[in-house]
Amino acid sequence: MKPQQKANVIVHGTLSEVATGCAEHARAYHLERDTQQGTTFHRLIDGDYLALRLQVPTDRRPLLVGLARVLWIQGDRLEVEVLIMDADERIRLNRFLEATDSDEIGTRNACPTLILSTGE
Repeated sequence: MKPQQKANVIVHGTLSEVATGCAEHARAYHLERDTQQGTTFHRLIDGDYLALRLQVPTDRRPLLVGLARVLWIQGDRLEVEVLIMDADERIRLNRFLEATDSDEIGTRNACPTLILSTGE
């Protein structure tokens, strides 16, 4: 049996209305017990696990991703694979991605991917 993976970093960002499957203005925080300490994407490596809190431009309530895995990191951008997400949250994400033309990514896959960027 594979050990349970746990997110030790949470990334806050805003889903892009222009670039499908992307989140902009992302900020990473290392989770230490009851506090969040700022960190950078440069401290992450491929295969790291993190949680996501993504603001949807058309909704006041952010999307929550319980667990995602870093696929690659390049400068101020990284791609993550969504692993654990509540069904209601996944429906909200898929609706948003479909509304912004999801031809670029496979939102119907069991594990969609997102690209996060710190860029303004």
